[in-house]
Parts: sequence; structure tokens; C-alpha cells
Amino acid sequence: MNPFDRLPVEIINVIIGYTADWFALNSLLEVSPKVAGIFDLSDQEAIRLTESILANNSITTFRLHRLYRMSARLRDPSFTCASLAEFISQDHTGPLYEASVSRTTLRDMVKIASTLQQWACACLTTFLDRTRAVTFKRWAKDPGRQGIRGTCIYQPRDVGPPSWVEEYRIYRALWNLQLYADILRTGRRMNWETDGALKNFALWGDVPEDFILEQEARSVAECIQDILLNGSQKATSAPGNHFAILEPVALVLNDSFPTYLHSLTWTPPEQPDIPASDDVWKRGFGAVTYNPLDLFWGALRDRNTYRMKPFQEVAITDFRAFRALGMALWDLWRLYSLGLWSIRGRGDGAVMTPDGHEVPQGADPAMAGGESEYRWSVLIQLQKEKEKRLAAK
Repeated sequence: MNPFDRLPVEIINVIIGYTADWFALNSLLEVSPKVAGIFDLSDQEAIRLTESILANNSITTFRLHRLYRMSARLRDPSFTCASLAEFISQDHTGPLYEASVSRTTLRDMVKIASTLQQWACACLTTFLDRTRAVTFKRWAKDPGRQGIRGTCIYQPRDVGPPSWVEEYRIYRALWNLQLYADILRTGRRMNWETDGALKNFALWGDVPEDFILEQEARSVAECIQDILLNGSQKATSAPGNHFAILEPVALVLNDSFPTYLHSLTWTPPEQPDIPASDDVWKRGFGAVTYNPLDLFWGALRDRNTYRMKPFQEVAITDFRAFRALGMALWDLWRLYSLGLWSIRGRGDGAVMTPDGHEVPQGADPAMAGGESEYRWSVLIQLQKEKEKRLAAK
């Protein structure tokens, strides 16, 4: 007998609510008849358990519960709506008690949330492995003449596992893709006009920056495609064909996570307790709706339009290489530690690291005079070299 099946129902409910882990809940539902029996007791009990996890999970409790509820409604057989525009305009912030969603649909949603958790961990692992494998380069200065004498390799700081906001961004991308897939399926069943569905990314997640949400979604979609192809083919979408990759990858998310990948799955970290006034590294809640890269990448490209910087071999014309390394997902502490971001304190106050140490004076990467463009362009150069090797196979 499964040890869980010997516990009282009340204790099982407390454990499920406290754990608030979709992957763990799905596993329990598959192996424990008693847990499955609780979930299948009634629609209201299934909704109660679902809402409990939505409220306690450190990721879905913050804004993403809306995307979850939208997908649940779209997937329910009883759902009807005249158009996509009408569906998007409805209030999806209320609990599932207010919608007609069956326990069968909610059981399916637990499996989907579990699969997305597995993909989130697989993509984060891939992005971190790729980033750690990069050979980073900077300008080498001539100490005597204050000039640039060449370039040299530097070793970035490894800041460890993903922060909460880094994980949040990848889950947001996955839930946006999942909702997109559900909109497409439901739209075809109901003869909706869905051509403009992708334009609703910002509206779905209540985030004003369309550009950075697009980069998040494309980063994750390209990563998933590359994982499924096992790196054997060029997996990124071509410049100008912004959304071509999103539909096929979004539709794949409905499948079970491939067992042959053997990817480690973990529970998301707890939400940070960082006052907005102290969040210089953009790791708190404010970073959910504001990512400095939204403007920074565009500025890099614009400054590179007419002239490249010293020792720069390729221009910054698109962001595929940045997406392949998960750069749209990383917080400023990781970018700073990679030597790709400069940080400044407010006034004369010291800048503190996330673990409470003071950042030494002069520890910023030397980004003035175009070195920022050079350092970021190295990532594009490495991506182009990788694509040439793959094309030659």
C-alpha cells in the first residue's frame, strides 16, 4: 500500500496545499488512489484543491493564476463563447468556483501544469549549461596609454541556481504558450478568428512590454525545439519570421514530457522579500513587469547600425544568440556576474550583492566607449559559428 493511503484525508489536504507543487501533485494522483479519490470526489472539491495550489505555489500565485484559469475554461467541454475578443475581454481573475469547469478538466490541468514545470526545469538547465559553456571576451586595455590593445578571455562569476524572477519569467513564457495553444484548438472548434492571438501576450499577462514577452516566449520555444531535436539541427527561427516557431511548440506542450530526457524537476523557489527601493538587481516583484533589457537590446542594435566597435567581428542585428542563452530571462545580478551589465548605486551608497556583501568599487564591467556592444556581439559570433558547424554536418 502507498504510505499516503494510510493518512487521514485532512492530513493529505494539508500536505497538498502546503507543498503547492504541480509535479508532486500529479505524481500523487497517478500513484495514490486515495489522493485521486479526494480530487475526484466532486467538481467543487477539485476546484478547492486547484485554487489552494494556485494560491500557495510561489509562481502561479503571482499573476499566472489568470492564465491557468483561462486555459482551464478553454479546455472544458462545456465552454462556449462567440469570439476570441469576447473571451479575452472577460474577467479571468476570479476563482474557478465562478466558472463551469469540471473535475475532469481540472485533473487534465494538473497534468499540464506538471508538464510545464518539467519543461521549465529542462529549459533552465539548458540555458544555464549553455551560458556556463560560453567563452566570454572583453577588451584588453593598455595600462600605460589608456588605449585598447586587443581582447582577452575573462572568467565570469557563477551565481548558482535561478532566482525567483528568472524562474517566473520562464513559467510565464510557458503559460503564455500553453494559453496560445488552447486558444488555437478552441478557436478551430468554434470557428474563431485567431490570427491576432499572439498580439494578446501583453494583455494575457498584464505586462506592458510586448517586446520582452515576445523574447521570453521565443527563447523558451526555441529551447524546447532544440531539446527535442537533441541539438542535431538548427533550431532557431529565422530573422523576420518572429512567430513561426511558437505554434508548433505550443501544441507540443499538450503532450506528456518526454521520459527519455531524464531531466531533473524541482520546486520553484520562494517569493523574494525585497523592497522595491532596494531592488537594484531587479529580482523582486517589480521585475515581473519591468525588464531593463526591453530597451537595452534595442539600443545595442541601434548603436550598431552604422558602425561596429573595435575588434567587433559581427554586428548586433538580431537577438537569436541572446535567446539561445536565456538572456531575456536572467536577472541583473546574473548579467552583471557574466560581465554583461553595469550597475550603479543611488547617490554615494554602497551597492550590495543579493547575499548581503558590498560590491567593491571598480568591480563593474568596463562598459563605456562601446565595450558593451563588443561583449554582447561575442555571443552572436559564437552562435553564428555554431550554426555553421551544424549546417556543415
